[in-house]
Amino acid sequence: MKRSQRLLVKILAGVAFVVAFTCQASAGYFPERPDHAKLRRFSGVLNDYGIGNDTGWFSLTTGSKELEFCIGTPMRMNGKVVTCMDPEQKGVKVDPIGDICPDWPSWLVEGKTYVTATCWWDSGPPESGDFGWCCDEIDKAKKSGH
Repeated sequence: MKRSQRLLVKILAGVAFVVAFTCQASAGYFPERPDHAKLRRFSGVLNDYGIGNDTGWFSLTTGSKELEFCIGTPMRMNGKVVTCMDPEQKGVKVDPIGDICPDWPSWLVEGKTYVTATCWWDSGPPESGDFGWCCDEIDKAKKSGH
């Protein structure tokens, strides 16, 4: 092999290593939405919601099923970032001036409001064994047929 060919092979191997390293780093894992994530929307009544240390979960009831989803920060509701950790009382509108949930939307009442969540399937880092539907958007929705 000529010297110029060996140099080319070394350069290509270096580029391949950099591309592989960069792709892994930019793929991202929950709570950050990965680039090019295939999104799916789920609709139902928001039952429970809790977030702390930048991650948490919520559940939706759709028909007779209750589905659970992982969430993280930033969480958007109707396009606005919401930092509320726990709206506390099911079926009660949260006081938007309160210190625990100053930005919880008044339109969103646990156990009553029909919403649509935007989610992606996340398998987590290979060593974690974690997987599930993770969401970063919840929007008010009209229940079909009503």
